[in-house]
Amino acid sequence: MSAIGVWQSVARPAARVAAVPDAAKGTPLGPRVHAVATYLKTFQALSYEQLQGAFANLFGLTISQGGLMNMLRRAQGAFAAEWDKAVGVAPGQGHRLR
Repeated sequence: MSAIGVWQSVARPAARVAAVPDAAKGTPLGPRVHAVATYLKTFQALSYEQLQGAFANLFGLTISQGGLMNMLRRAQGAFAAEWDKAVGVAPGQGHRLR
């Protein structure tokens, strides 16, 4: 190991990571906003950019594209059991919405 490598391993203490508070794990947006986002993305085939613009224009909400993606990922859980039935997979044994 070089002298620089030894210095770096000695000079840096172990990183500490705080737990994420429960309040930060969720979303400030309710189930109706999730439903509208899911509908517009799924049935109207809006891109994330278009979805972001629709929420800004229709409701005055500024939601990042990453926030929209996370919202849709959270909504997937509600459809997982029916998805498995539709594709003929035993519950908990296979495909999930991607």
